[in-house]
Formats: sequence, structure tokens, C-alpha cells
Amino acid sequence: MPVRVCHIVIIREGKAELFRYGHDGKQALSLIIGGPEYVNAPRILSTLGWRRVEVLEDARSTACVDFDGKLLLLGGDFGVVRREGKDLIYEMDLETAFAPCWPGWRYEFRLGFAVDYLLAHARSHGLVLPANRPPEAELRFARSVEADDPLEHLLWERDWRACAAGSPPPVRLSDQHRGALLTRLESLDASLAALRDHYIFVGDVVAATARELELLGVDLERRLSLLRRFEDELGLDLSGTMPAFLMRGLVEARGWTLPVALPAEWPEWRRQALG
Repeated sequence: MPVRVCHIVIIREGKAELFRYGHDGKQALSLIIGGPEYVNAPRILSTLGWRRVEVLEDARSTACVDFDGKLLLLGGDFGVVRREGKDLIYEMDLETAFAPCWPGWRYEFRLGFAVDYLLAHARSHGLVLPANRPPEAELRFARSVEADDPLEHLLWERDWRACAAGSPPPVRLSDQHRGALLTRLESLDASLAALRDHYIFVGDVVAATARELELLGVDLERRLSLLRRFEDELGLDLSGTMPAFLMRGLVEARGWTLPVALPAEWPEWRRQALG
């Protein structure tokens, strides 16, 4: 049974380096969001708690950063992608988050068989990675006893070679967004029972913390859905559609200042709108 360990393998000039993180695969995602050179910096890997190892364990999640083939391969359960009965983060969200930071690269995501796919990819390039079980082991699904583990195998592949090189940081909310932020929830048919007695405007939801919404029974999936809708229908640029740990990764990796608050004028705008 795979243990709660994540591996990153860096392939460059026909050689492979193996790194291990001993807890949650989300740590790998917050590292990968910074792009290939960020991943490839030994000082950053060390600072973030990755240690070099000689042998791959039967881990629950793996990442392969293949500089020779310009391929980012993710495999296994990162604890955030898909859980039985509830989608917290869709595969397309990962693509959207990573693509601007990996111009010229391809991306593959495989929900099951984390170590086996990594070994198979290395073998296809003439590399044999040492592992604590035979590389010929039968491909099998990475399960554990946790009830909310992923229960399906999924492959998502995307060619990023045509993507533009890097996107600018999100635009800060300002006076130009006043009308969108003061849009009443009922006009968008977004007056959920959990929100109806607490929030009136789109800006109220944008400003609410995840904890505040959780107390109202609005889970992460619904929050992301609402924020996406605000972006699509009102033209807002909300980094809040990205999970908090990836937002922190972007701040650390790229030095971006993300919009985490409404404009200072918001309380007065709201008071005037309420009459």
C-alpha cells in the first residue's frame, strides 16, 4: 500500500535526481507552480523540505520534471484533485494554473499508478530508477484505507508548447470593478440559502474568507464555482479561484502580490448602494 510520501524526479542531460517529501503531495504542486527553473534550484528544494534520496518508495504521488523531453508528469493522489463524491479541484484547474509557468512544455496528469508511471517514463528514455520494489511490478491503482481517496484512474494530457511565455500577475481590484462588485447576488441567481441572510453583493462573497463561508455551509467546491462565475459574467480577475496553497506558491516563486482584499473604498461603496 502506498505511503503518504511524494517524490519529485528531475531528468536532465540523460541523468535523474530523486527527491522525497515525507507528507503531502500538495507540497509538490506549490513547488511546481513556480515553473521549471524554480523546481530545478537545489537551494529552493532544500528550503522547502525536499531531500535527495537514492531510491524511490512506493509513494502515493510523484512528479517528473523532464528537462530533456520538456514534459511535466504528475501521477497519483495529491490530496486535492479528485475525491469520491466531490470534485475539489478539477484537472483543468491544474492545467490553467500551471500552463503560464511552463511555456514550451507538455503536461500529463495520471491519477493512479504514481510510481509505476514514473518508472515507465524513465525506462522509455533509457533510465532505470532505483525503487524499493521491482520496476516490473504490475501497474496497480494507488489506494489507501482513507474513505475519500480517489476511486478512478484518469489521464489528462496537454501540449503547452504553443502557450504564451508567462502571464502577468492578476489585476488588483479597483474603482473600475465597482459595478461588478456591487452586483446583487439575486441578479445572478446566486442567492444561495447559505448566503441569503449574510451577503447581498458579489463583493461580500469575494471579501469573505474561506472559513467564513465554511461556517455558512459553503464548501470549497461551491466557492470556486461562485468565483468562476463572477469572473466569467462580470469580468472580475479573482485569484481566489486558485487554491490558497497554490496562491502562496506563486507569491513565493514569482514575487507576485495577489489581490487578497477589496479596494479601500468598498465599505463606502456598499453603504451608498444600500441607501
